[in-house]
Amino acid sequence: MFASLFWNPSRDIVTLPLINLPIRWYGVLFATGFFLSYYLMVVMVKETFRAEGLDAPKSRALKYVDALTTSMIIATVGGARIGHILFYEDLALFFRHPLDLFCVWKGGLASHGAAIAILGALWLFVKKHRELKMGSLFDLVVVPTALVGGMIRVGNFINQELIGIASTGPLAITFGNPADGGAIVPRHPVQLYEAVAYLTIFAFLMLLWRRSVSLRHKGLLSGLFLTLVFTSRLILECFKVRQSEWLSANSPLSMGQLLSLPFIALGVYLLFRVLRAKRHQGETLPTETL
Repeated sequence: MFASLFWNPSRDIVTLPLINLPIRWYGVLFATGFFLSYYLMVVMVKETFRAEGLDAPKSRALKYVDALTTSMIIATVGGARIGHILFYEDLALFFRHPLDLFCVWKGGLASHGAAIAILGALWLFVKKHRELKMGSLFDLVVVPTALVGGMIRVGNFINQELIGIASTGPLAITFGNPADGGAIVPRHPVQLYEAVAYLTIFAFLMLLWRRSVSLRHKGLLSGLFLTLVFTSRLILECFKVRQSEWLSANSPLSMGQLLSLPFIALGVYLLFRVLRAKRHQGETLPTETL
């Protein structure tokens, strides 16, 4: 179906005159994801405040989400950049050019690094802002996180980065200018595979939240997010060109797969806790929930 498609769009939407600053699709999609997530979080936080018996004027929800969004942006960008350097780059090269840590416009963001940083940022945020506990806040944050992840993968597709392995299948696409300098051959559009997976998970989690599942079953959305997102990552990494400087080509698992395993384990643990808590209370999860 797509095997004959030659994909080589401009990475830039427009270049601002006078200052000669390019505005890239990746940056716009990244920012749009956070913009949509911000307004979604305002609605979700306000509803959660009300459900947990807290005074919930819109101004309080806005103030809370403002602080949360700032924390999440810093954790996402900083953690993703540091994670890429630690997991995928040659550290000797980095130590010769340490200021490259701040050159995010050059590329090099690792989602696993962002995930670790977000968990740490949430823990610190809850220590300072005590309206919601860690479990309740994590259940809220994972919903828009799946949306942002899907939009970022579309940006990766436009940038022709994180490309797939060569393929003769009907969905193969030929990237005209791969970011890693790879051969110009038909490949799996693995960025789109991931985007579809993440956006589907977002829709599923959003449906569960609208049914107030997160209020009745603390930790369920978090467990589902971690299990579904990182299991999909574990599978889809099989179609992606390996990037890490740390693992040999003969390694049975890629760096992305290895880093996904602890998150899957955490997700399964959270789901187990939800089921165990309900059994102790003599309840079961309703079949219509899942």
